[in-house]
Amino acid sequence: MANIRLLPSGNWNAQVRVKGKSPQSKTFSTKAAAESWASQIEAVTMDNKHHTIYTLGMTYCETMLKGKGSYQHALKVVEHLGRHFTQPIQDITPKMINDFKIMRLKTVKPSTCRIQLAFMSRFYRFAKRELLINIHNPVSDRGDTPFGAASPQNRRELAVAAALTLIQSKVFNSSGPAQLQWELDNLGKYADQIQAALEVE
Repeated sequence: MANIRLLPSGNWNAQVRVKGKSPQSKTFSTKAAAESWASQIEAVTMDNKHHTIYTLGMTYCETMLKGKGSYQHALKVVEHLGRHFTQPIQDITPKMINDFKIMRLKTVKPSTCRIQLAFMSRFYRFAKRELLINIHNPVSDRGDTPFGAASPQNRRELAVAAALTLIQSKVFNSSGPAQLQWELDNLGKYADQIQAALEVE
């Protein structure tokens, strides 16, 4: 059950309690954002079989990537995909995927878009193989080359590009120039973690 309350600061706090699970809480600048987050968390924690991309992606991350270096990057991908695809996973079509790709390519590099779609395809494969949900994969149905089928060089290039995007985001939110050098020193490690996450079966 979700509890939404207005804080003295003017922000909104959402707390979700589900029987048998630890409560989760997060603060937002708007009530709508707090309610949206609470609804997503409730859907995940209640093990709802009628998944959205957000709930499916979160289940994948918690099951397959928890404790791994790629976990945080994958969560960011899930959050972005979840904001765009709000419908049940069964209702997402190859055309919707194509429209999303065209929209994303207006603002991000092709490698970033391809990594996001690779993660999304991985979520669908996870749903079919691990959750036993009988569903088509709208990403692979478009005929794109899967991440795993790309050449080793292309896979590495995609992973490095995704790692650079992650570093850009972290440095943008940092407080000093030293953070940039530290992040760049870890570029190879980030790329390794992202590549490993996309190659998990």
